[in-house]
Formats: sequence, structure tokens, C-alpha cells
Amino acid sequence: MYLKVYLSGLRDIIGGKHMNGKIGMRAFSMLLAGLLVSVVVVSMASAQTSIDAIAEEELADSVIITPDFSSQDIVVSPSLGEDDLITLVFPESWIKDRNSADYSDRVELADAQVLLKNECFDEKTGLRYFSPVQVTEAQSLTVLRIPKKMFELSLAMNDGSISFPMKYFITYPDLQTMLSEVRVATPSEPEVYSPENARSASYVSPPLHGEWAQYYVNSQYAGRPVHLEGLIKPGSFTNNGHEGAIYHEREIYLDGGDAIEYVFYYDEDYYGDKIWLGAAIYDNSDSFQGCPTIKWFDATSRHWYDYDFTIDGAGTYYIWFRDCTTGSWKEHIYYDNDDPSASINRICGSAEIYADVPVQHSFEAITDRMIDEYVKTNDGLTKLPGEVFSWVAYTGEDRTYCFMNAWIASGRITTYHECDSTL
Repeated sequence: MYLKVYLSGLRDIIGGKHMNGKIGMRAFSMLLAGLLVSVVVVSMASAQTSIDAIAEEELADSVIITPDFSSQDIVVSPSLGEDDLITLVFPESWIKDRNSADYSDRVELADAQVLLKNECFDEKTGLRYFSPVQVTEAQSLTVLRIPKKMFELSLAMNDGSISFPMKYFITYPDLQTMLSEVRVATPSEPEVYSPENARSASYVSPPLHGEWAQYYVNSQYAGRPVHLEGLIKPGSFTNNGHEGAIYHEREIYLDGGDAIEYVFYYDEDYYGDKIWLGAAIYDNSDSFQGCPTIKWFDATSRHWYDYDFTIDGAGTYYIWFRDCTTGSWKEHIYYDNDDPSASINRICGSAEIYADVPVQHSFEAITDRMIDEYVKTNDGLTKLPGEVFSWVAYTGEDRTYCFMNAWIASGRITTYHECDSTL
């Protein structure tokens, strides 16, 4: 059993949720009782990793040091348009009868090519969609609307089948309701935000502080994970003049030395009251150089976002974000043509901040949760992340102003991230 408690800032994780703010020592006995009920118990067998013994000081040096984006233009990429999406329409009863998923919140359909049997086009709305059977006006319909490349990858990974979370499927009472509510996606022009207080070329970033929550692949799955999907959500953010960048991330390390970051970037001082979501791809993580210019997602609305990362057999890395409120998709593709990785071997959550010590202005940035929900292996199996990865350690050379908490519940890996001037 492992339990992380800071006496200077105790937090309640009862039921897998954190209570924000500081808790006085007089509440310690109540809090401790709650913690003992809710902590995750990990057996020695489940804690086995593919690396038998890893010193914490070694781990502390094996994380991405995120560049300071505070003096760069922020390019907001457009959401995917209709040409890059595929819309699949099923009678609700048809999909229920054929769903072979092992998990109640997933849909898996064998011989998925049949889904493309009938191509339909609605002239009034301009929506083009596919269906395995002819649909009628009065049927209750279930709709899957995803990037075309995601559909193709699922077919390739699952031997002609598809496997997706049920939340990607939306049910409508009839055909006309579906046609009226599914909006044809039109990509907008990329937006560019320049920092309001651009730093000079001679500016040197202040020291980086950070804490990481590390999970390593279990030995029986080494070399096998090729897909990770889950949920992320930015939380509260206040900044009373602090100038350093704040990042909360899910870092995904690959076996060939490459790395992927999903980044929440909190920095309202430079771009106005904004929170950015982006995907950084590092080619050869020994130096963490060669990260392409990030295209960002404006996450200021603080919606939940689905994320989906897949490695294909040709050395291409596919990243998608889905706004759970609007249903819009962002796509990031990177081709590693010289020395591609083949699988995921480590994941971690991070809280990072560039800050002078002591800080001159107060700030707080909280990412409520990043949740890894499912992993897929290169032999087509869908697994829970808690089966594939095991907890190793909290790491960080200077954790001032940074706090991480991580736990496994119902097979999902969840991390809580906070950067706070009072920590």
C-alpha cells in the first residue's frame, strides 16, 4: 500500500476525487481515516515492472523538460472537417445485437467492412454517411462519428473489426432527428495568438520545478502496448502576475527513445485568459530535440477532452483529441521515418512550472484529472491500463510549487496535477 500525504497541504482523495485547498491539522484524524479507506492497495505481484529496480534519482532525470512557450506564437489548429471524418449509422438494435466487447462501456464489432455497405447522402444537410443496412425513418439510430484514419487504424489493429469507447456513439430517436442534430463539420482557418508581453531574445527562463508520477509497463506486456486512450480536463486557474509557464501533462514514453506529451499550458499573463491543450512529439528523447511546432487546442472552456494515441506498424504516431461537449476532433500525425518506436514502455503525469524562488506573485493551476482508460496491444487485445502498467514512484529534483497525486481504481490510472505558489 502506498500513501502520499503532505502535512503542509493535505488533500482528500476519498472516492478518487481531490478536495481543493489546504486542510488544517485539526482535520487530520478525519482525513486520515478517509484516506485509509480509499487508498489503492497494490500487491507485490501487480507492482512488478519490466525493470526490476529503478533508483528514484535515475527516474528523476528520465523525464521530458518541456520548452518554455511563453515567448512564442500559439497556433490554434482547425478542427477536422467533413472530408476527414466518417459517419457510421446503425439501427440501435442492430449494434446491440452484434456488440462483442468485453467491457460494458465499449463497442466492438467484427467484420466491420460491412458497415460501409450502404453509402447515403442527405442533400438538405450535406451529410454523407454509411450504414450496414438500410435505415428507416422511424428507427432509433446509433451514430459513430470519428476521424477516417482512426477507423482505418482500428480495422488494421483488430483484424477487420473495430473497437471504440461507447461514449463515441450517440443515439437518436429517429432519422430526421439525427440529420437535424449532426452538423456537417467545416474547418476554420488556423488562429495565431502572439504573446501580449513578448519577452526579449535575451530572456532566460527561470528555474524549472516539477513532480512526476511514474508508471512502467509490466514485464508480461513489454513490447506490446501500441494504443492509449483516456480523458483529460483542465481545472481552476488563477494568476496574479506570475510570469513563468505552467504545464500539466500526460507523458508517454516509447521503446525506441521517442516521447509524446499531452500538454495543458496555463499562462494567462501572455495570451490573455487562456488555457491551451497541445500534443508535443519528441523524436529521440535522449536529447528531447526535434519537437515539431505544437498546434494547440483552445481549452479555456474547461471541457472534458478524450485523447487517443496510436502507433502503427510503419512508424507513424497518431494523436487525436475530442471535445466531449462539442464533438469536434483535432488530429496530429507524426512520421518517424528513420528510427521509429514500436510500443509504449512508460507513462507518467507531471506538474511543471518555471518559477524564480521565492515567487513574487501568487498563482494556482489545477488539472482535475487525467485518466488513462484503455490500452490496446499489438496482438489486438483491449486491456485496462492498471493491468498493463504498474506504479513506480513520485520523482522530481525540485518539487517546489508542484504537487502530483496518482492512483489506480477500477483498472484506470488517474492523476491529479497542481502548481500553487503556496505549496
